[in-house]
Amino acid sequence: HQVAAIDELLDAARTDLPTATSLLDLRPIAGSRAPFEEIRRRGATGLFAHSELPRFVERLSKEIEQRHERFGGSVYLLEPDVKNGAGGIRDLDVVYWALKARFGFGEPRELVRRVGILVQREAERIEAAGELLWRVRNVLHARAGRRSDRLTFDEQEAMSALLGFGEGPEAIEEMMSEYYRSAMTVSRALDMILSLAAPVLHRKKPREEDLGRGVLLFDEHITTRDKELLRTDPALAMRLVAAAIERGLPLLPHTRDAIAGACTEPSFCAELRESREAARLFVSLVAMSKETR
Repeated sequence: HQVAAIDELLDAARTDLPTATSLLDLRPIAGSRAPFEEIRRRGATGLFAHSELPRFVERLSKEIEQRHERFGGSVYLLEPDVKNGAGGIRDLDVVYWALKARFGFGEPRELVRRVGILVQREAERIEAAGELLWRVRNVLHARAGRRSDRLTFDEQEAMSALLGFGEGPEAIEEMMSEYYRSAMTVSRALDMILSLAAPVLHRKKPREEDLGRGVLLFDEHITTRDKELLRTDPALAMRLVAAAIERGLPLLPHTRDAIAGACTEPSFCAELRESREAARLFVSLVAMSKETR
């Protein structure tokens, strides 16, 4: 807790990221609303102005990288940190902060209603993932009687029944599968929202190169000209991943989401399993030591 002048807060927010994000979470509790409105107005026209957003998003991205190095950069850790690990609650916080800085609101469902970037199903999936993460963390804290964010093997065994999954190895496996799905949902949302939050300012025309057979290099990302090609050529999913890893470039978030969405369809999965090309690429991919960003 602190008492500070408005100028002091805004100056501190330019160098201290927690102060900047606290301004995004700011809300009045009692007394005059005038200071609150002034901070919000000056933040919107200064720290979070359109021209400043790329720098703010860069600060968020650097914090994510440093935090993941410390607490784990994979959503599939056997004993994940529910708050600070990849796909955890802090990543979800960053999603909300980036939305507030860019659009002035912090809920994924508003992207459906106001912007039209997400569909309702995707927004509901993000919110459900956050609900599960908070349930897990709340139970961890209640059991420990203090702050406790690591979902250890011992805690997994005790928590599966408390969270309604039942008891025994199969229940624990079901609970952790649900946790990993939620963490992956948050991780994908994080990549997508960060890419939306930073407006493109005075950039040259992005580099574009057709790599053949539906694969496109665009703006230092791997994507495809037509996502509908996945429906008629499921092996394209494997070609996209192979190109990303071979060139050390990330998939565009919407392309990765299109692949993930296609993989929920039984007909797509059946055709993918029958594809000789997909099988060959899969074997090649699992034998690679390269990784994409």
